[in-house]
Formats: sequence, C-alpha cells, structure tokens
Amino acid sequence: MEENPVGHNILLIDDDPFFQRVTKEFLEQSGFKVTVAASWMDFTKAYYSAAAPPDLILFDINLGGSISGDKLLAAFKKGRGTIASAKKTKLVLISARPESELAAKAREAGADGYIVKEALYVASGERLLAKLKAFLG
Repeated sequence: MEENPVGHNILLIDDDPFFQRVTKEFLEQSGFKVTVAASWMDFTKAYYSAAAPPDLILFDINLGGSISGDKLLAAFKKGRGTIASAKKTKLVLISARPESELAAKAREAGADGYIVKEALYVASGERLLAKLKAFLG
C-alpha cells in the first residue's frame, strides 16, 4: 500500500528566494510541511533545531556559497551515520542543470535520487509530486 505523503516534512535548501517561495507554497498546498534554508548554515540550524528529522531533504546544487548542494549532501550523508533517526531521511538533489549532469552528481554524492526543477512547472507540478511520492512511498 502506498504511503500518503500528506504531512511529510520536507527541508528545501535553495538560495533562490523566488524558487523557495513558489516551491514552499506549492508543497504546502499539496499537504507537505516545508522548511526552507538558503545556505549550509541555515540548513544546519533548521535540521538540528527541528523536533524530528525531515522525511526528505531537497538539496539545490547551486547554493552560491562556499559549498555546493551535492557536496553538502555527501558530507551530511557521511555524518548522519551516528543519528539513527536521520538514516530514514531521503536525500535528493534538485537543479535546473541538464538531467544527465544532475543524475551523475546524484550518483557521485550518494543521493537517493534527483529532481529537475522544471518538474515543478510541468503539468501543474504533478511531475514533482509524483517524484516526491516515489521517494517517500
């Protein structure tokens, strides 16, 4: 039986305020609980101050700071081994880069998968929702 994604917690790490706002609003209207972070420092604060680990973390590759999203994902994945509840969190790259490049970055980083940002804009976001349900289901 497929798990219903409603109520799942998602942490979105992206430095683009417009994409943050649009994605957060869309996902919340779809029943998700969403926290946003614009940098690795914001991510660290949001993650460790949360009452429970998120079910899924979306890492944008181009964070515009000192570390890229794929490197942040890889470092987080390596360090989460000591946190039992964090092992269930799905780690997903998201980017506007070409799908072949994004797929390669996801493999290199050890991500659970990737989503091309245009999925938010195709068929009223249904492609994005389908991907998220697949990761969470």
